[in-house]
Amino acid sequence: MGRTTVVAGGTAGLGLGIALARLEAGDAVTVVGRDAGRGAAFLERAAGVGARGRASFVAGDLTTAAGAWAVVERVRQRHEVVDALVLTAYAPQLRRRVTVEGVEASLALYYLARRVLGEGLGPQLDRAARPVIVSLNGVGVVHGRIRWDDLMLEGGYGVVEATAQGGRAAELLAVAHAHATPSRRARYVLVHPGFTRTAATGLPWPARALSRVAALAAQPVARAIPPVLRVIEDPPVAPLTAIDRGRPVDVASFADVAEAARLEEAMAPFVGAGAAR
Repeated sequence: MGRTTVVAGGTAGLGLGIALARLEAGDAVTVVGRDAGRGAAFLERAAGVGARGRASFVAGDLTTAAGAWAVVERVRQRHEVVDALVLTAYAPQLRRRVTVEGVEASLALYYLARRVLGEGLGPQLDRAARPVIVSLNGVGVVHGRIRWDDLMLEGGYGVVEATAQGGRAAELLAVAHAHATPSRRARYVLVHPGFTRTAATGLPWPARALSRVAALAAQPVARAIPPVLRVIEDPPVAPLTAIDRGRPVDVASFADVAEAARLEEAMAPFVGAGAAR
């Protein structure tokens, strides 16, 4: 019997590749995205391979906690059990942008949305035999830091710094999950797939054009996703695992439990926004 896999950011790029591969493996697959046209295209592709009954699309905006909680509610209505939650949604923010809830946009996508989805779907994951959360992130590559004195980057903004902070926040989210009390059943896996030819969504036209030129040197999606597919098929035993382009990363190199708890507390007021639990 196939698993149930939920892919946030599953209508394009790496997320779509993972979703289609899991459909082929026999899973029931729900993808989350903002673009209804891309969602319809995913359902058409599922129908084309005889998997329409196992595919569904949830439209939602993951840039806010309220939007993420709305997605959680829709997924809960579809699935009693979730075996794998795959977190891929992210778009580089060339200019500083703050959500209506007051969160810098990179931090909102890399940390806040992923935290809401993981916590909100916790009961569904707990009902699975071997649940796993897979977060696509630059673990082991970019050593970002949290700007504790300016978490929302009001004092100066750069896309590299914002992305690095977001990536570090995603790492700390995984650390907090692995060290939660009471302990959580879902194994957490951070995966950096490497530079991949993927969709340039959420960018203005000049940046999309540059992204497409750069993509000529990138690996195809089919080559990037096997590490993700392997941990969905066979989740690790350890509470937290990190993989960089197919190679294991020493969790001790980034797992600062105290820093993870500090970020968890700092972001707690935003997590509850729009929650219907």
